[in-house]
This record gives sequence, structure tokens and C-alpha cells, in this order.
Amino acid sequence: MRNLFFILAIVVTFFFSSSNSMWAADEMRWPEAIGQLLGEKTRALTCARAFRTYASKKQLPGGIAAYNAAKADYDQIIGGLSIAIVQGKDPGNLSDLQTNLEHGVKHLEAFCKMADAVRPKREGEKGVWDTLLKLPIDELIKSVGQGVSTLYTDHRKDDELTRQTINNGLSAARWPEFEAIKRQ
Repeated sequence: MRNLFFILAIVVTFFFSSSNSMWAADEMRWPEAIGQLLGEKTRALTCARAFRTYASKKQLPGGIAAYNAAKADYDQIIGGLSIAIVQGKDPGNLSDLQTNLEHGVKHLEAFCKMADAVRPKREGEKGVWDTLLKLPIDELIKSVGQGVSTLYTDHRKDDELTRQTINNGLSAARWPEFEAIKRQ
């Protein structure tokens, strides 16, 4: 069952972050953009469950800090976009959102490496973790960045129901607090 969860998480993450994605920057729409953020949440939860399960009490504070650093960046992105979409206002500077995204992806990558370091190496799981940890950061930033950019630029064109649907998607993309994440 654990292997199935890991494989599913990898497939979802890879699908939403693939540089060969069927969604080019000019073709991406808000459902795909939300999907990018949900893919990152899945990646974060996969790493957090593993870290929470295998980390020692001594390792926990560092891992929690690393998770929270990535979560804070994604909270700023999602919060800014949510406010803009609900109020129909400019969410601020797109370059600030892109900077938060770059930091968030790098913080998440560092946290996932910490989770991999504490995880016992088991037969059959190596490939899954290798895939999760070897997603190219630059391509991941580019792919998720396209989604953020789409939400940023298209939010004023949408009707009220669509904006509410987008906001619900953004709410679903929020990461839980580390303490709320259960062990594997």
C-alpha cells in the first residue's frame, strides 16, 4: 500500500511538473494552473509523511523548519492569488510571486532530500524516491511558474462563479501544518 501511495504521488507530481507537459505557457488555463499547485502539495505531503515516520526526535526540528520554510513560500503565493481572485484586484508584483515560487521549490527540494536521508532504504522504493528527488528544479520552477502566471494574468477575465471555483482550488492547494500530517 505504501508503495502504491508513493507511486501515485510520483505520477501526479511528474505529470503536473513535466517539461513535456501538454500545456504550453500560452495554452495553460486555470484548472491546469491549480493542478500545478496541487502537484506541489502532493510532493510536499509525500516527503512530510516519510520524514514524520522515519525522523528521530533529534532530526524533527530541522525537518519541521525546512517544511515550514517551503510552506510559507507557497502560502504567500496562494494567499496573494486568492485575494486577487476573490476581490478582482492585482495580487501584487508577478516577480514577487515568481521569487516566492523559486524559493518554495528549492525549500521543498531541500526538505525532500532530508526525508530521503532518514528513510530506510527498502527494495522497490528506490526508483520512486529517485524520481521524486530528481525532478529538475529549473523545469519544476518553470512549469509551476507558468501556472502562477496564468492565474495572475487571467483572474480579471473570469466571471464570479469561475473566480469562486478557482479560489476553492487554491484553498485545496494549501498545505497543512506539519503537526497535522500523519505518519505513513
